[in-house]
Order: sequence, then structure tokens, then C-alpha cells
Amino acid sequence: MSETHIDDKLVETLQAVVHDVESLLKTNGHQPHNGLEQLRTRASEALRAVNATLASAKHNGLRDARAVAAKAEDYTRGNPWRALSAAAAAGIAIGLLLRRR
Repeated sequence: MSETHIDDKLVETLQAVVHDVESLLKTNGHQPHNGLEQLRTRASEALRAVNATLASAKHNGLRDARAVAAKAEDYTRGNPWRALSAAAAAGIAIGLLLRRR
């Protein structure tokens, strides 16, 4: 499993948890209890922090992906024959693997 897939799955899971907790807070929002209001406040603050962290991680991931893409493009433009040779070799290898099936 790649790191990107794990990171994507983690973000999806955290977003689902945030959504569930927000729904729970809205559902129980009108039931007064002694310690429930403090718990609701702390949970709301934690949700805001998680949402901010997720937004930051998404922004950083996009920035990193753009940087990698720019480096790949620069390399390809600087070394077109190497890039073409690598793509051809990969195509041949994939073709041979698929032909075996």
C-alpha cells in the first residue's frame, strides 16, 4: 500500500469522524446536562482544530504534488531522450507482462 493511499484513507476517516461528531453535537444540542455543555464546548474546539489541520494537510499535499510535477516537467524538458527511453522501456515491460496473461 502506498503512502499516498494511506494518507488519503486517513484523511477520509478523519473527515467521517468529524462529520459524525458534528452530527452528534447537533442532535444532542438541546438536551441540557451538567457536564454535557463543557464536553460539547471541548468537542467543538477539537473539531475546529481537526478541520484546520485537515485543510492545512490538504494544502500542503497539493503544494508538494505541484512541486513534484514541476520537477518532473523540468527533467523531461531538459532530458527528452532519457524520458522518452524510460517511457518506451516501461511500455515494453508492461506489454510483455500483459502478453503473458
